[in-house]
Amino acid sequence: MAKSSKAVETKGLDDWKRRVSFDFGKEGLKEPEGFHELTINETVTVLVTGKVNHISKSRDGASFSLTMEGIKLQVKPKEDPLTAAFAGHRMKVTK
Repeated sequence: MAKSSKAVETKGLDDWKRRVSFDFGKEGLKEPEGFHELTINETVTVLVTGKVNHISKSRDGASFSLTMEGIKLQVKPKEDPLTAAFAGHRMKVTK
Protein backbone atom coordinates (compact mmCIF):
# COMPACT_ATOMS: atom_id res chain seq x y z
CA MET A 1 0.00 0.00 0.00
CA ALA A 2 1.43 3.40 -0.98
CA LYS A 3 2.09 5.98 1.71
CA SER A 4 0.13 9.23 1.63
CA SER A 5 1.94 12.46 0.77
CA LYS A 6 0.16 14.27 3.61
CA ALA A 7 2.23 16.01 6.29
CA VAL A 8 3.67 13.67 8.91
CA GLU A 9 1.66 13.66 12.12
CA THR A 10 3.61 14.31 15.32
CA LYS A 11 1.44 11.95 17.36
CA GLY A 12 3.42 8.85 18.25
CA LEU A 13 6.83 10.30 17.36
CA ASP A 14 9.64 10.04 19.88
CA ASP A 15 9.81 13.34 21.75
CA TRP A 16 13.60 13.34 21.93
CA LYS A 17 13.83 13.17 18.15
CA ARG A 18 11.91 16.45 17.85
CA ARG A 19 13.73 18.37 20.59
CA VAL A 20 16.48 20.94 20.10
CA SER A 21 18.37 22.98 22.72
CA PHE A 22 20.10 26.34 22.44
CA ASP A 23 22.87 27.28 24.88
CA PHE A 24 24.10 30.85 25.33
CA GLY A 25 26.69 32.60 27.42
CA LYS A 26 30.29 31.76 28.23
CA GLU A 27 32.18 31.06 25.00
CA GLY A 28 28.89 30.78 23.06
CA LEU A 29 26.44 32.97 21.24
CA LYS A 30 24.91 35.98 22.96
CA GLU A 31 21.32 35.56 24.18
CA PRO A 32 18.95 36.68 21.40
CA GLU A 33 16.60 39.62 21.81
CA GLY A 34 13.38 38.51 23.50
CA PHE A 35 15.00 35.58 25.32
CA HIS A 36 14.27 36.90 28.83
CA GLU A 37 10.55 37.27 28.06
CA LEU A 38 10.09 33.61 26.99
CA THR A 39 7.78 31.37 29.00
CA ILE A 40 7.27 27.60 29.06
CA ASN A 41 4.85 26.29 26.37
CA GLU A 42 5.05 29.58 24.46
CA THR A 43 5.13 29.15 20.67
CA VAL A 44 8.03 30.94 18.99
CA THR A 45 9.69 31.00 15.59
CA VAL A 46 13.47 30.64 15.62
CA LEU A 47 15.69 31.71 12.74
CA VAL A 48 19.14 30.11 12.98
CA THR A 49 22.01 30.98 10.66
CA GLY A 50 25.14 28.90 10.44
CA LYS A 51 27.21 26.49 8.39
CA VAL A 52 26.25 22.87 7.82
CA ASN A 53 29.00 20.55 9.02
CA HIS A 54 27.34 17.12 8.79
CA ILE A 55 24.60 15.49 6.68
CA SER A 56 23.32 11.96 7.18
CA LYS A 57 20.76 10.12 5.03
CA SER A 58 19.62 6.54 5.33
CA ARG A 59 16.51 4.51 4.69
CA ASP A 60 15.59 4.89 8.41
CA GLY A 61 15.90 8.67 8.57
CA ALA A 62 17.96 11.76 7.86
CA SER A 63 19.68 14.49 9.86
CA PHE A 64 22.05 17.40 9.62
CA SER A 65 24.05 19.46 12.08
CA LEU A 66 25.43 22.94 11.87
CA THR A 67 27.60 25.41 13.69
CA MET A 68 25.40 28.36 14.63
CA GLU A 69 26.57 31.84 13.73
CA GLY A 70 23.43 33.72 14.77
CA ILE A 71 19.92 33.29 16.11
CA LYS A 72 16.74 35.41 16.08
CA LEU A 73 13.49 34.85 17.95
CA GLN A 74 10.05 35.87 16.77
CA VAL A 75 7.76 36.01 19.77
CA LYS A 76 4.08 36.93 19.56
CA PRO A 77 3.49 40.14 21.52
CA LYS A 78 1.91 39.43 24.86
CA GLU A 79 -1.65 40.70 25.15
CA ASP A 80 -2.60 43.10 27.91
CA PRO A 81 -4.99 41.24 30.32
CA LEU A 82 -7.30 44.26 30.46
CA THR A 83 -7.53 44.42 26.68
CA ALA A 84 -8.22 40.67 26.56
CA ALA A 85 -11.01 41.03 29.14
CA PHE A 86 -12.78 43.61 26.99
CA ALA A 87 -12.20 41.83 23.67
CA GLY A 88 -15.45 41.15 21.87
CA HIS A 89 -17.48 43.42 24.17
CA ARG A 90 -19.01 46.61 22.86
CA MET A 91 -20.00 49.54 24.93
CA LYS A 92 -22.90 51.68 23.71
CA VAL A 93 -22.59 55.33 24.58
CA THR A 94 -25.74 57.49 24.47
CA LYS A 95 -26.01 61.24 24.64
